[in-house]
Amino acid sequence: MKKLLLTFFAVIALSFASNAQGWGPDKGTTQISAGLGTGVYGIPVFADVQFGVSEYITLGPRVAFSSRTTYYGNDRYRESYFSLSMVANYHYSKHISALPSELDLYGGLELGYVAYRDNWNDDLYTPEDRSTVMLGIRAGAKWFFTPNFGAMLELGGGAGRSGALVGVTFGL
Repeated sequence: MKKLLLTFFAVIALSFASNAQGWGPDKGTTQISAGLGTGVYGIPVFADVQFGVSEYITLGPRVAFSSRTTYYGNDRYRESYFSLSMVANYHYSKHISALPSELDLYGGLELGYVAYRDNWNDDLYTPEDRSTVMLGIRAGAKWFFTPNFGAMLELGGGAGRSGALVGVTFGL
């Protein structure tokens, strides 16, 4: 059984390495990221797809959701945020030759739509739905363990009203 598991993981690792496209974005590459965050309104869950439009620029959609519930005595109050946005990032690690090639540093903007809902569990308060346009700015880093798999960290605002996002990235 142990040999079977080791063989399975070796095949998976080799399949990632055999489709290597480099450590960071290039024109024509695609990266999928997903993870969790920290924020004022609960723990955001997010997913995005980034398309390499040049050697340094990625562009793609992002979806995020966060929610929190607070109790005041016997009353429950719940807030939820859903966002659908477009993310544009400039990847600048290639400009700094002293950095390891596995490190991808970037900064970017996020522009999108946020739907908000709050709700009390009593008859005295009517649930409120709002929506708005959202603009977020971020700084991020990805560390690639293989050319097609890495961990990511982003600091800034945007997705699900987040302060930080942590996740994984897969290159296709």
